[in-house]
Amino acid sequence: MSGTVPTPGDDAEDVSLVPLEPLPEDGPVSPAGRRAGRLAVRWHVPQGRRLVVPVLAALVVLSLPWWVGAYGAELLVELAVVAVLAQWWSLLAGAAGVISLSGAFHAGTGAYAWLLLTRVGLSPVVAVLVAALVSAAPAIPVAWALRRLPARWAAVGGLVLAATGSALVTVIDGSARRGRTVRAAATMGPLLRRSATIWLGALLVVATVLAASAFLRSAAGLTVRASKDDGEAAAALGLKPEVPILTLWVAGAAATGAAAALVHLGTGVVAVGEAFDPLRWVLVPVLAALLGGTRMVGGPMLGAVAVVAAERLLGTAGGLLAVSLAASWLLIGRAEGLAGLVFPWVREFLWGQDATVRKPPGSSTGSADRR
Repeated sequence: MSGTVPTPGDDAEDVSLVPLEPLPEDGPVSPAGRRAGRLAVRWHVPQGRRLVVPVLAALVVLSLPWWVGAYGAELLVELAVVAVLAQWWSLLAGAAGVISLSGAFHAGTGAYAWLLLTRVGLSPVVAVLVAALVSAAPAIPVAWALRRLPARWAAVGGLVLAATGSALVTVIDGSARRGRTVRAAATMGPLLRRSATIWLGALLVVATVLAASAFLRSAAGLTVRASKDDGEAAAALGLKPEVPILTLWVAGAAATGAAAALVHLGTGVVAVGEAFDPLRWVLVPVLAALLGGTRMVGGPMLGAVAVVAAERLLGTAGGLLAVSLAASWLLIGRAEGLAGLVFPWVREFLWGQDATVRKPPGSSTGSADRR
């Protein structure tokens, strides 16, 4: 009992002793709590002003062609392409459990579809978007056929398709190995071509991130993830993942074809070796997805930044070696990849969430598992 008060209406000699509950003492405020309080005030802005950041980001992207230069444009396009391909591969492998290595086939289809579309008079910029649709068409029978093979043979079958497409184009076009110059792209002018590649790359990245986020939150995404986690239970509940998986595959093929057309729009030359290159269109995105982590939408994006930076700093061979070693180490010790290392600390810095909290033994959920 921490104190007494007299009952109203009684004399002082006959008072009843009423116990008082002790007041809670204010404990020390952690630095994360103080940071969260400051940011709660800082980020509490009126509803109408929340569009400031997206508008400023759009203005920065629109102004990029005038100050990044040719090298900067090439770097940004490469980063956008790797990020897009890694994100779609991560959706298939991480959410659906489907390992697809047919990216080189879809890229070659998109590159040569873009070349033929420009030959018939279509604008090179518009041809990039149409090439995405052309790449999606053969992806339907390809996905249907490969999905009926065992997983290991389906992965090999994707590489065989790329080799077959490369050989077929070489037989049809004798100058395919030397490459064909796209006159419509060459006559665009440096600034116009640089602007088109940067803006289309940004559009492709934004569309990919929005599509990935929407899919994972949709009923189709939940169906795919449930079927991957426990196929028998999902089948018992009547869940059918085939159509969502086919949709993912076709959408990824369309994005890959658009990315390949975008790269060749920047170079102005289409060569069969580059169009069907499995190193560029399969290995690099897979390493980016594994390095960044397939459990979060931002993981492949983070992995793409790491892969492109490693290649620019160490060269293609040295960069891929370093990324491969890093991805192998993360897969063994931390399956969530770089995203599991970086994003919790970002959340702690911005919102005051404790990044060091781990799931206690015997519990099924914890803050470390929240994404």
